[in-house]
Amino acid sequence: MNYLHSIADLFVRTKTGNISISIFYKIYEFLRYRRSLQEHSASTEKLQNLFNDLTVRAGFMKGLKYTSFLSHGSSIFPKLAGTYESELTDILLQLVGNNYTNIIDVGCAEGFYAVGLAKRFKDTKVYAFDTSKTAQKLCREMAELNNVSDRVEVENICTPNYLEFLVQGHRSLIICDCEGYERSLFNKESVASLMNSDLIIELHPMNEKNVKEYLHQLFAGTHKIQYVSSYDDIRKIFDLPDIYSKLSQLDKIKIVQEGRMFSMDWMILTTA
Repeated sequence: MNYLHSIADLFVRTKTGNISISIFYKIYEFLRYRRSLQEHSASTEKLQNLFNDLTVRAGFMKGLKYTSFLSHGSSIFPKLAGTYESELTDILLQLVGNNYTNIIDVGCAEGFYAVGLAKRFKDTKVYAFDTSKTAQKLCREMAELNNVSDRVEVENICTPNYLEFLVQGHRSLIICDCEGYERSLFNKESVASLMNSDLIIELHPMNEKNVKEYLHQLFAGTHKIQYVSSYDDIRKIFDLPDIYSKLSQLDKIKIVQEGRMFSMDWMILTTA
């Protein structure tokens, strides 16, 4: 056996041996990658069959209907399962009893919050903003499917001046997930108009450095401030109900995986 090991060791030290090992390694990596794609494809098909009614099954948005498996900018299965941004559930439950004149969703994507909140706040006007035409189209379709299109207005860009106009004289709820634009949207000139509004702002320090400190200082005099942090996908697997217990580990990960690169913070601002 030692003799064979010596021959093998000598072979890998040769140019031919190095080339052979490199080729075998690339073949192995290709086969492993191909198998991974096949497993993910099979898992996606299985989950599409599981959620074929395209209706959110649990959580604050339970009963919200999707028109397709398209989700703009994030994964669809956490939304359908009801685990998507579940860290905010307690906050939303605290706010649901408030009598808002309107709800403003900046960065609405396909309409998860805009349409979902329109269903929960049945007498409230919702303004949904997104710069993506695809997102706008999906949001309008979702609003129509959920019979709230008469109260959900989908628009392009929400400027600080337009936001100030929408909230003027009203109590509003503002949901903001706009990939760093939050630093431009909220400024010293417009903050006074938001004194009667509650806000949930997802912070994006990777796009705008020190945005947390900037916004904290901006709202410190007018709002009660708290922070909520996201937690990792693996932890969310343990929160899944028993109906998913027989699924594979890959299936469970795909159900809860939101695609975040690292933990995110939300700034929760409520009227003082």
